[in-house]
Amino acid sequence: MSGLTAKKIRAALVELSAEASEAGGAISKEALRARLNISTAKAGDVLKDTVKRFLKSGELRRVSEQSFEYVPEAAPPADSGEGWARVFRAARIAKGEFDRAYVIRLAVLGPTAAGRYLRAMTDGGYLDATGHEGGKIIYRATSRLKNTPTIPPEPKRERVPFVKARAAMGELVNLFVTAELSTEAARRKILEQLAILEKEFRKEVESDY
Repeated sequence: MSGLTAKKIRAALVELSAEASEAGGAISKEALRARLNISTAKAGDVLKDTVKRFLKSGELRRVSEQSFEYVPEAAPPADSGEGWARVFRAARIAKGEFDRAYVIRLAVLGPTAAGRYLRAMTDGGYLDATGHEGGKIIYRATSRLKNTPTIPPEPKRERVPFVKARAAMGELVNLFVTAELSTEAARRKILEQLAILEKEFRKEVESDY
């Protein structure tokens, strides 16, 4: 196999880890070689060296002489553009429903990035947000995701106007409904949100000139 890289090996390990977890077992060397279609001595050497490096870093944990356990939390942070691929891959191998915490663990991303990619996948028709459970959004793969064999390009992020202003307004509404407005703490929070609104709208107005 030409062009074997640590990223490709990591992707195979993530997929095999999900399958092994479902079956209650570990990842065997044989299964990893088969998934990567190792057919040359050069590719075998690359795999051997990468496995050694992953064992040293803690990304792989040896279970026996012939098997490993993958530890996604020990994987390096995603490079620019790689986060989308990691989330797409994690969603595709999920067994049934899952939440953001599953993607954070498997894709090794922060909550904000994981949430952004999940929204992009939902908007793109790859995921359905099936409901809420304990305050968490629950996702399920759609037929489009299952029928997409390769990872598509990451969608471009479009600027949404007044994001901070909308959040500040939402916080103001929440304060007026739930807070004791006569307290100093509530008044301070209200003034903070009003300052955000003024700053955001002033910036938009100035940009019109």
